[in-house]
Amino acid sequence: KKISFFNNLALEGICTHFPVADTDERQTNHSVKIFKETISAVNIENLFIHADNSASTTYNNEKIFNMTRVGLAAYGHSISPVSVGSELKPVMEIKTRISNIQIRKKGESVSYGKALILEKDSLIATAPIGYGDGYPWNSFPDGKVIVNNKFCRLIGRVTMDQILFDVTGMEVKINDEVTILGVSLDSNIEISIKDIAEWNNTIVWEILTNIKDNRLNRVEIED
Repeated sequence: KKISFFNNLALEGICTHFPVADTDERQTNHSVKIFKETISAVNIENLFIHADNSASTTYNNEKIFNMTRVGLAAYGHSISPVSVGSELKPVMEIKTRISNIQIRKKGESVSYGKALILEKDSLIATAPIGYGDGYPWNSFPDGKVIVNNKFCRLIGRVTMDQILFDVTGMEVKINDEVTILGVSLDSNIEISIKDIAEWNNTIVWEILTNIKDNRLNRVEIED
């Protein structure tokens, strides 16, 4: 109402934001009620009215507003306990290929800082992806990749451009596909964005928004 008194301002829309939409549906519905009461005093014809974010969009069936602001849902992800049952499917995978394979001896250190000393002779593979591409530095020691339908644990710290992982006892070769994010070739195992976030003690949003599309080749595939 105050804006309407200023000739140099044009009201284009009104919005609010739900702070707990992913955890508290009751509180979110209460926020909707307050917002509706607030905008009732304004002529909202031809205005953009928006409140729903990814979480509330998946369970709020009362589409009373004319725009939504989805972030996580645009990637096909939902970790909201109040939106269980949504039909979202991840739209992104990250793949690379083995660039090097070496036999390393028991007692040798691998990668920066000597953060890991090998307890046995090991076959170590390298792939060209690192924190410079948005793959989190803290993924070691819990992180894994998938090679030939098997999980392979990270060995040593993630570097700017490389990761190392244990392929001991496996039949692997240069250029074999490495799954960083997504499902295995046989679709039996998966590394989710939530897995990567948990390895790094952070949130899914941070992982997704840190991925560097100017360093990773993007390939669009129709399903």
